[in-house]
Amino acid sequence: MKKLVMTVFLFAQIVHGNKDYELFLQGNQLSKSGQYNEALATYESIKTRSSVIFYNTGLVQYALGSYGQALACFRQAQLTVSGQLYSKVEEAVEVVQNKLGLPHDSLLYNTLLYFQSDIWLGWYQCIFLILLLGLLWEWYRSKKDSTKIDISYEKKQRDRNKLITKVLIIVGLCRTAVILFAYYYIHQPYAIVVAKEAPVFVGPNKEFDTVAVVPEGLRLELVDENDAWCKMHCRISKGWVQKEHVLIIEAHN
Repeated sequence: MKKLVMTVFLFAQIVHGNKDYELFLQGNQLSKSGQYNEALATYESIKTRSSVIFYNTGLVQYALGSYGQALACFRQAQLTVSGQLYSKVEEAVEVVQNKLGLPHDSLLYNTLLYFQSDIWLGWYQCIFLILLLGLLWEWYRSKKDSTKIDISYEKKQRDRNKLITKVLIIVGLCRTAVILFAYYYIHQPYAIVVAKEAPVFVGPNKEFDTVAVVPEGLRLELVDENDAWCKMHCRISKGWVQKEHVLIIEAHN
C-alpha cells in the first residue's frame, strides 16, 4: 500500500512539474509578443515558485507599469537566486529603484546576497581542493621519507601539515559562518509597498490618525501583523499599514 501511495505521489509531482513548465514557456511567449496581462496571469498560475518565475513575473509587472509589484517580485527572486540570473536580478532591482527614486541597497546587503548566491562557490572549492591536495602531498612525502632520521626535517613537515590543516578548518568555518549570517540577515521577512501610496496609521484601523504616507516600492521592516494589517518601521515613519497596500517578502517554500 505504501509503495502504491509513493508511486501515485511521484507521478503527480512529475505531471504537475510538466504542467508548470508548459505554463512557464507559454508565459514567456506571451511576454515576448507584448501580451503582458495574459503573461502575468500565466506566470501567477504556476504553482511551483522559483527565482526564475519571480524574475519573469517582475519583468511583466514592470512592463505594465506596476513598479512596486515588480520590485517585490525581484526581491522575492533574490532570496533563492543563483548563477547567471544573479546579476540580472540585481540589475533589475536597481532599475526599479532608479525609476521610483529609491536608495540603492547597502554594500553589506549586496555582499551577503553575493555569498548566498554561491557564485563564488567555484573559487572556494578550488582553494579548498588545493589546500587538501597540499595536505595529502605532505602526508605522502612524510611516509615516503620515513626512513630519514633528520629530526628537523620531520618537525618542519609536521608544522606544515598543522598549518594547512588549520587553514582548511578556518576556511570551512568562515564559509559556514558567512552563509548562516547571510541567510539570517537576508531571509528576515519584510514588506514592499506595492500601492502608489500607502497611508500609515497609529493603530490597525482607519479610525486612528494618519502619521505618514509611504511611497511605492519602499521597504518596510515588519514588527507585527494580523489578518488585514501589519505594523512596520521604515526610514520615513512607523505605524500600521493595510496589507492590501504591501507585499510581504519571505522565503518561499
